[in-house]
Amino acid sequence: METKTKRTVTGDILNHLKRYGSINQLKALERYGTWRLADVIFRLREQGYKIRTEDKLVKTRYGKKVNVAVYRLITNR
Repeated sequence: METKTKRTVTGDILNHLKRYGSINQLKALERYGTWRLADVIFRLREQGYKIRTEDKLVKTRYGKKVNVAVYRLITNR
């Protein structure tokens, strides 16, 4: 009998962080369909993962400068 592993958004985000090192809200929405990336990051931190939040200054389509959060997985090297 084959056992399937249930995929979760939290697991998808964790795998993304492990593979690429960072993620932002736009990427999380495009790839994983989640509007609540901050909540996923909160849950991962509760599980013991070390994730740093960085602010990145970007321009909107209207030319206004705004900060967006970029989350980076801290790995022990």
